[in-house]
Amino acid sequence: MQLTRLKKLQQQGRDLLDRGLDRHIRLGVTGLSGAGKTALITSLIDQLSHSAAYPQRLPRWSLAAQRRIVDVKFAAQPDWSIARFDYEGALHALRTDPPKWPESTTGLSELRLELTIARDGGWKQAAWPTQKLVIDLFDYPGEWLLDLPLLDMTFKDWSAAQLKLLNEPSREPTAKAWLKTTASLTDHATTTDLDAVLRAASAGYRDLLKRLRYDVGVFWSQPGRMLLPGSLEGAPILDFFPWAGRFNDDSSTITQALEQRFERYKTEVVTPFYRDYFCRFNRQIVLVDILGAMQRGPVAFADLQLALHALLPVFHYGRNSWWQRLWRPRIERVAFVATKADSLTLSQQRTVLEWLQALVGSAVAEVDSAVHQLQQVVAAVKATEYGHLADGREVLRGSIDGTQRAFHVDYLPAIGTELDAPIALPKLDPPHANEPGPVPHLRIDQLLEFLLGDLA
Repeated sequence: MQLTRLKKLQQQGRDLLDRGLDRHIRLGVTGLSGAGKTALITSLIDQLSHSAAYPQRLPRWSLAAQRRIVDVKFAAQPDWSIARFDYEGALHALRTDPPKWPESTTGLSELRLELTIARDGGWKQAAWPTQKLVIDLFDYPGEWLLDLPLLDMTFKDWSAAQLKLLNEPSREPTAKAWLKTTASLTDHATTTDLDAVLRAASAGYRDLLKRLRYDVGVFWSQPGRMLLPGSLEGAPILDFFPWAGRFNDDSSTITQALEQRFERYKTEVVTPFYRDYFCRFNRQIVLVDILGAMQRGPVAFADLQLALHALLPVFHYGRNSWWQRLWRPRIERVAFVATKADSLTLSQQRTVLEWLQALVGSAVAEVDSAVHQLQQVVAAVKATEYGHLADGREVLRGSIDGTQRAFHVDYLPAIGTELDAPIALPKLDPPHANEPGPVPHLRIDQLLEFLLGDLA
């Protein structure tokens, strides 16, 4: 026991030193459910872990292109109380025959990599020819991200905001029955039947959120743990919902009970999640699922921008002093990334990049102007090949439902026009592993250059 504690203290000391010397990256991959976080993290780990042996696969990452990656190894993660990211399981899914996409995230996980990098000249090279870079990557369900803005809200404010959303034309037809049921609840529920009242109305609200998410296609639903509760499945702390009743000094029993559960949810669920993980990132990837939103239709596309505007102010952006690196790091580099670029031709990728810039343009006003930013369109795992038909038209070739096909996304709205119908996006199979080395990708090397290129 004492030996284990000593090793943990030694590791914490090394982590502090690495952070102080700017040799420790805590990379948060942020994105709503379905944006492709697990696939992207798997690809990042795969590219990094193969970068010493296959530098030619990362031509636009300067450290790899200059053959300065000496070694990459997996290291013991700092927090033994959470699961290790299942990189091997995700990679096995991609490498099996037929290949499969990795399963979506259902809980919190992390993984640590240690890179040994050759110095590029300078006075230190003779004494210390190599240096170390520690990278911690984090994965979590996108639904949990939705709850972070609750930290700055009262139950009354949250109820008003949610009820306003539920009465909007895109949501009201689905929410109408639940709104009518909760409006009929008595303001004076007795203590004996209060729990039953809360359980029933909360169960209805959870069902409503799921139907809005999966049938209507909206992104913005709170609390996110109702969509994917994890270990909180069936816990009374989730038995609350937006309240249209009275808020005053003589609040009813049901109002007080809902307020109490809302505040405990913030204190016991949301605050630890933010404090222990999100407020310690110093670099960030924000996945923006533009194509997935367009595939769901105009309602989802409009809701995606709403979610971006609500979430970005939660994070701490800015430059880091030596002291801040140690104890209260800020996010000093943020990459806004649109995924699934391999579903589009080159000209269509440029259109999506324009949409990305437009969508995040006003939202990034919340980001410190001193923070380095990138907007890019990538494919974590490239599943298509680009080509032309005999008549010169652009075309993509990939596997769809086990059959190799040539295809082209016919409808993609130009920037500045309204999305008036869902786009038809093919569901691609992962590529077959025909050669050794990391999985094929599109522009992950550019992403690595932005995130890590300044550190050695």
